[in-house]
Amino acid sequence: MNVTRKHDNFFKTTFEKPAHAAELLRIAAKHNDGLAEFLAAVNLDTLQPMPGEATREGLSGATDLAFRVNLKGSACSAELHVGVVLEHKSYKDTSVLQQLMHYYFEVILQKAGNIPTVAIVVYNGNDKWNPLQDPNYNRPYPEYPDYFNRVGYPFVCEFIDVGTEIEAADFMTADPQLVLALVAMRYAFQPSERSRFLEALRAFKKLGRKGALDFIKEVYVYLKKVIPLEDKEKFMDTEEAYANKGYKSIYDAELEEARAEGRAKGLAEGLAEGRAEGRAEGRAKGLAEGRAEGREECEKLAAELAVQAAEIRKLKALLAQKS
Repeated sequence: MNVTRKHDNFFKTTFEKPAHAAELLRIAAKHNDGLAEFLAAVNLDTLQPMPGEATREGLSGATDLAFRVNLKGSACSAELHVGVVLEHKSYKDTSVLQQLMHYYFEVILQKAGNIPTVAIVVYNGNDKWNPLQDPNYNRPYPEYPDYFNRVGYPFVCEFIDVGTEIEAADFMTADPQLVLALVAMRYAFQPSERSRFLEALRAFKKLGRKGALDFIKEVYVYLKKVIPLEDKEKFMDTEEAYANKGYKSIYDAELEEARAEGRAKGLAEGLAEGRAEGRAEGRAKGLAEGRAEGREECEKLAAELAVQAAEIRKLKALLAQKS
C-alpha cells in the first residue's frame, strides 16, 4: 500500500466524524489565533459533512474531508453557512494550495454555492513545514506576473502541525479516541511518542466502547511497521475475550490483510502464468494447425499435379499416334 495513502486513509477514518473534526479544531485553536477567530464566528455543533469528490482534466480525486458549518449569531432569518476543508499531508507538498483551490471550485462552490470557506492543512510528518510561511504563499498563480496574483485565494487558509502544535496538556480533556488517533499520528514519525501512545491506547480500551477494538485494529494496521512486536502482544485481548465481544483480533486483521495481499499477488501471478501458458498453447495449436493445413495443401497440390501429369501423358500418346 502507498505510505501516503495509508496516512490519508487513517486521517479520514478518524476525522470524518464531525464531532472528532470539531474537537481537533478546538484543540488546535488554543495555539492558533486564526483558528480561534474562526471558531468564535461559527457554531461547531452544526458541523456537517459534504461529499468531497472533485474531477477536472489534469486534476482528479477527493478532498480529504469537506464540511459545512453554520455561522454563529446570524441576524438573517436563514442560516448562513461556511465551508470547511480539511486537507491532510504527511509530507511537504508545494502544490497543496493549488489543490485547495481546485477543491474549493469543484466541491464547495459547485455543491454549496458561493459561501466563505476556510481551508485547513493538517500536517504530520518528519520535516518542519508550514506552507503559509512559504515565500510563494501569496502567489496562487505562480507562473503569472505579480499583478495577477493580487487576486489572492478564494478562501482563508489555516495550518495545523499535529507533531508540534498540539501539546500534552491538550490531551487531558479531549475524547480518548481522538487522543489515541492524534498520538498515533505523531508516533508514526516520532518514536519518542511510544510511551504516550501506549498510555493513550490503555485509556481508550478501558472505556469498553462499542466498536472500540475495531478502531484499535485500524490503529495497529496503520502503525504495524512502527509498533514493536512485544507491544502488539501486550495489548491484544485473548482469543476468548474477542470471541465473547465479537471483535476481530489485531492478528486477525493483519492475517486478513496478508491474505488479501497474497490473493492479489497470486491473482497477478496466475494471470501472468495464464497468459504465458495461453501464448504457449496458442503457439503449439497454431503450429499444429499450420502443419495440418500445410499437409492438406501439399496433398491438394500433389493431387492436382497427378491430374496434370495424367493429362500430359494422354496428350503425348495422342501426338505419338498422329505422327
